[in-house]
Amino acid sequence: MSRYINPYTDFGFKRLFGEEANKDLLIDFLNTFLPEKHRIKTLNFRNTEQLGPIALDRKAVFDIFCEAESGEKFIVEMQKAKQHFFKDRSLFCTAFPIREQAFATAEIARMSRQEHQRYEADRMVYWTNNAAFHTAITEGEEKIKIEIARNMKKEGFDVSMILKMTGLSQKEIKRLD
Repeated sequence: MSRYINPYTDFGFKRLFGEEANKDLLIDFLNTFLPEKHRIKTLNFRNTEQLGPIALDRKAVFDIFCEAESGEKFIVEMQKAKQHFFKDRSLFCTAFPIREQAFATAEIARMSRQEHQRYEADRMVYWTNNAAFHTAITEGEEKIKIEIARNMKKEGFDVSMILKMTGLSQKEIKRLD
């Protein structure tokens, strides 16, 4: 039995790097292998078993979910042995985070629709209140004009002066009798 942990095994890699306390060490370690455009900004350890929607689906094992400084997301998985059907397995493994992202995108779209509906409802309330307010002001102004015209007529003001002061029509002023 060996005295040291082998970092090339899944167990060894997770034991050395798979803890929150060692995240910075792991980021530095991985960034030494990655090109500059893929420099890791953050990484997350997640439940490593992803089960498909039905019992017959196989599982995928992910070691680390990473986000580059550019915002690009990718998976790092440690493998020691050659993998048969590596391309197929890679496609299968990447389907899980893509599916998660699709669910998250659908949730964001649903929230946006709700926000848009709230906005439209608020906008409708605003315009309804605004119209009611302006109608009330207009009706109030008309009532004031009529009241002023009525008082001026009682005081004996000339119709032309009442027209000039209130903006009412001659017909409206004659109706005040």
